[in-house]
Amino acid sequence: MTSEAASFLAEGANVKGNLHRSIAGAACGSAALVIALTVGCAASRPPAVAVHPDASRTAPIPVAPAPGPGPSSEREVIAQKQAQHAWCEYLEALYLRANADALGWPRLAECVAVRSTASPEVLTQTADCALHALNTFVGDPFSAAYAGEVSRCGVAALHAAASVEIEPFIGALCSRAVACGEVSDVECRDSFSPALVLNLERAIGAMNRGGREQLRACLRASSCEALEGRISTCLDPILDQLLWLPN
Repeated sequence: MTSEAASFLAEGANVKGNLHRSIAGAACGSAALVIALTVGCAASRPPAVAVHPDASRTAPIPVAPAPGPGPSSEREVIAQKQAQHAWCEYLEALYLRANADALGWPRLAECVAVRSTASPEVLTQTADCALHALNTFVGDPFSAAYAGEVSRCGVAALHAAASVEIEPFIGALCSRAVACGEVSDVECRDSFSPALVLNLERAIGAMNRGGREQLRACLRASSCEALEGRISTCLDPILDQLLWLPN
């Protein structure tokens, strides 16, 4: 990989990484049981409740295969494609800034064909913010100064995210914890601290319909043995698909 290509990838990753950090927040600061079970932070786990559920309850709940990330209605399809194209236009502009003699970005078509898990609002806001930062920045865009300018785009994108109801997702996870004899439903729900709820709202609000369906299916399909670290296990692959970057 050339130094220019490496710089190009690094700047795209800077936007993507800041979006992830903005979503993550400070979830690991809580010692709540569900965080210990599902997020995998360093919280200590209290003694397990002496419950011995039968095998039919501990098996994962059957679910239909999760659809690939993406929208469903025609209007959503159009909005999603437009948003992805906006993100690709930013990456192309960044590539051309690094390669002054190039007539275009050779991977534009590949980028446009990607099915992001990000909502059109978040994807468009991120792309517009990053492109504006690039166009108005005087100097080397592969510098710490530019990185500081573009790093705010992840936070700005989350402000554009729609408010979502996260109860179905908490319910899906708690139903598995209850079935596995870990905690009661009340204990499970009480263990979701305000910080964790906020971070989940940010993460889920940043997703499109396909990403949310994928997350809910993953949470419901958890086996008892796989409950620990489940939120991160289910969230991370979806968050990784919010913003596509060339390898």
